[in-house]
Amino acid sequence: GDNPNPATPVVKKLEFGMVHIRHYGYRVGQGIASDYGPPVGLAWRHDPELDDHLTIDEAEELAEKCNRIPFTYFGGEGRLAPEERIRKLRDAGHRRCSIDLST
Repeated sequence: GDNPNPATPVVKKLEFGMVHIRHYGYRVGQGIASDYGPPVGLAWRHDPELDDHLTIDEAEELAEKCNRIPFTYFGGEGRLAPEERIRKLRDAGHRRCSIDLST
């Protein structure tokens, strides 16, 4: 293998220096509609001009300022209200009839 001396353990380490954030639009999702409103998904296209390139420290600072919800709580606390789902889809250019068909 990669270790010429099996008696000495190989320490593997991975570090990140930058975070590249792409901003995608919303589209009607493919999930099952529920009491929480229409399914919301991400569009395939993104605008490269809106991309952010941050250091790890900058990304963590931004997340703190934005009151990021830890992923372990997101399913309950990060849920979008039905009105918010509809607003995001309308703002993304979807007509109300296509949103209603998804529910």
